[in-house]
Amino acid sequence: MTCEKLQLIRLNVSDSESLHQMSESPMQNPLSREELLSKYHEVFSGLGHIGDAKIVVYKTVTPVQHSPRRVPVALQKDAKKKILKLEEKGIMKEAGEPSEWISSMVIVSKPQKIRICLDPKDLMPTLEDLLPARSKARIFSFFDAKDGFY
Repeated sequence: MTCEKLQLIRLNVSDSESLHQMSESPMQNPLSREELLSKYHEVFSGLGHIGDAKIVVYKTVTPVQHSPRRVPVALQKDAKKKILKLEEKGIMKEAGEPSEWISSMVIVSKPQKIRICLDPKDLMPTLEDLLPARSKARIFSFFDAKDGFY
């Protein structure tokens, strides 16, 4: 309701009867933590899957191949363990043949863990590329897409 008042979202309903039914329906009591976890347990376990994706590479785009970055000696064991864990989960797999596209692996050290990322500098526009197109923008948002690249 607040989002509607702030005009962040708009409710589109096909007929007025549906809208009336929605406004007349009593609010359900919120689920307890245990009920929520029990009823929707599949949402809170594993990695989840939002569907199949297809990556389309345009023939006009020239592939890039970056040299590997050095992994700090202090992080090499943890990086190897993390890669093996990602392979076990089916998130990563070893390439059996050379690839036209090679991105540099980046190790990000967090307290008590590491995160393995790729440097997508050739895929991502720079701030200088983006700013002119957003010169009249009034609302910006920020979100953390932790593990969203899986």
